[in-house]
Amino acid sequence: MIKNQSINYQDYCVAILAGGKGTRIQSLFPDIPKPLVEIAGKQVLLRQIDFFLEYGVKKIIVLAGFRGEVIKERLYKKYNNLIDVVIEETPLGTSGCLSLIKKSINTKYLIFVSGDLVFDIDLERFCSFHQGKKAQCTLTVHSNFHPMDADLISFDEITLKVIALLVRPHPQGSYYLNNVNAAISILNVELLSYIEENNPKNFERDFIPLLVKNKIDIYAYKSIEYIRDMGTPERFNRVSNDLSKFLPEKLKYSFKKKSIFIDMATLEKVFLENNIYINNKLLSDINKINYSEFILTGFFYKNSIKREFIETVLGNRNLKLDTFFNYWDDFEGELRDFINEYNISDISFYSFNF
Repeated sequence: MIKNQSINYQDYCVAILAGGKGTRIQSLFPDIPKPLVEIAGKQVLLRQIDFFLEYGVKKIIVLAGFRGEVIKERLYKKYNNLIDVVIEETPLGTSGCLSLIKKSINTKYLIFVSGDLVFDIDLERFCSFHQGKKAQCTLTVHSNFHPMDADLISFDEITLKVIALLVRPHPQGSYYLNNVNAAISILNVELLSYIEENNPKNFERDFIPLLVKNKIDIYAYKSIEYIRDMGTPERFNRVSNDLSKFLPEKLKYSFKKKSIFIDMATLEKVFLENNIYINNKLLSDINKINYSEFILTGFFYKNSIKREFIETVLGNRNLKLDTFFNYWDDFEGELRDFINEYNISDISFYSFNF
């Protein structure tokens, strides 16, 4: 069944990066290519392909490397010739591999996705953002549970234009905003001209900085929807648990959500005082919220809080805030806008009564 839509998905090609060896997940699945790992009854790569097919995307390419023939055989058995599989003969990196397909793409836009993600997003909203901004490249940004070992995106929070991509590892002792590259992006196809033939390059370390250097219009699409990397045993188990609770569906923009508001000024004060008992109770509560369908929202007044400190303290403990409500003078009006943007049905406030 194809979803109702205003986006013409014939203008879109999807490329799924499925070339990694999956070294970190091999302890659980030693003989299976990472994209073919089954989670909650379905292989990760098939989840992704079926997601895009449901939206009506006609052109899907899988870029395979390690055990590529196994991936190709599995996809042919499931989809016949509906999916193209291109196998690297030698590793070309996460952007260099695009040189293998750039001449065969005849659409306007390319959606580029990491093959180790489990996600459920509003694709029409994402594509509408890209086209509405007249962006040349759009990077999905979200807060995650391991920003300290993830690539971070610096962007203007008013215009949403990307300023820089801060690749891992990050300097020890530094503070950062938990704006993580979620590894789902849209490129105008003409940008593939920046990809050199058969030259190993990395998407985050080489390609995006090259686009920034050439003043390409890159935008950040900040999302609270479910996008999770399942590439380590710990993350695999967490995603499995999330799927059992139907979290991906519950976090979609179309689903009515509940939000817990937490006062950033008090949060900052508690962390600075560093009372171990209070910190442990607070962090335990945040962890429980992070494992639930509730949206955890940090609220503060007129940019009065340095978010970097709070987000780093949380991120270093594998915790996160999902979004923020920075209000100014029209609290009720701004709150209505927030509720409409995130489709919030109920708001409660976190109590610091320890």
